[in-house]
Amino acid sequence: MRTYTTERGELVFNKSNNIHCNQCPRGGNCESELIKAKPNFWGYKTTKKVNFVQCPPGYCCDSKDCITYDSCRGKRSGILCGQCLQGMSEGLFSTHCISNTKCSINSVFILWVTGMLVLYLVFFLWHHEIVTYLKKNVFSKRSLFSVGRRTEQENNSNTDGDVSSPSGTIKIFFYYYQVCNLLRGSVGSSEGGGGLIITVENALSRIMNMVLIFLPSFNCPLENLRPVGKAVLVHSIGYCLLFLLGLFHILRKVFLIARRTKRSTLTRQALQHISGRSRQERKFSQRLNAAFTYISLLMYASSAQLCLSLLHCVPVSGDQVLFLDGNIKCYQPFQYFLLAYTSFLFGSCSWFLFF
Repeated sequence: MRTYTTERGELVFNKSNNIHCNQCPRGGNCESELIKAKPNFWGYKTTKKVNFVQCPPGYCCDSKDCITYDSCRGKRSGILCGQCLQGMSEGLFSTHCISNTKCSINSVFILWVTGMLVLYLVFFLWHHEIVTYLKKNVFSKRSLFSVGRRTEQENNSNTDGDVSSPSGTIKIFFYYYQVCNLLRGSVGSSEGGGGLIITVENALSRIMNMVLIFLPSFNCPLENLRPVGKAVLVHSIGYCLLFLLGLFHILRKVFLIARRTKRSTLTRQALQHISGRSRQERKFSQRLNAAFTYISLLMYASSAQLCLSLLHCVPVSGDQVLFLDGNIKCYQPFQYFLLAYTSFLFGSCSWFLFF
């Protein structure tokens, strides 16, 4: 209880009622009577105050007039606004919520994904021939596709071709756009500027990172799509390519084993014919191994981005929750698997760089 004297000399008592005022928390807006969230922040109550956590882009209220401390954007709800309302699915290439009645796997989605896989396989299996053709028929001899100065005699002498030695410029091209994508996600970029150039750059960046390219016709391919499933689906191209290459390798082994059982009944002429085919099959085996190694290296950025996004946890109400979807508590069994995979990924990359 405090006392003070007025100008007339009267003694006045002021009772504080033991009220203690806290500073406005980071992420909160305390200008009005009710505490509200600042743009892209989400708040939760504790016993004594309201705490705020920064939201993933596009999840929470992004205006200066958020209604409450836990306001969400659009039809989103839950902890950190991590999911859509019941009966809605998250867009594959956006954070907007779409009604399940508009979500289905159509023929366009299947054809588009199949076409991407086929083009990637053709390129990685025959990229040496593709680059050689482009260098000879499309680009000049001083094109960027040539690595160093090699004479035509040296090129012609390499008849068998080392299919496991891809063009260094192609690697630079892939790595450049992968780094551009990481920088754009880290420091941001202006969404409104650039127009067609930005659109083409984003498409190239997604191609080099082996992720699905945006098409409005399949923005919602699955019902009840959640952030974790969406992240896995978007980054699944590289893993599908590795699976297909592994399947081709197994089928080739099965074919060779089945053919060896018939060799005892064949004539010498047939055996000579088979020996010629064996050289071609060994060369194709080299292509499979080179493509597998090449894809594994080039999908490093995509794999790291996926794993780290599924391992990023933040504290909310005394629990650790997944930043990508606050309704999932850490640490789930799949996160321990991803932690081991990420350790292997970084370890193998470090070994490749230094040894």
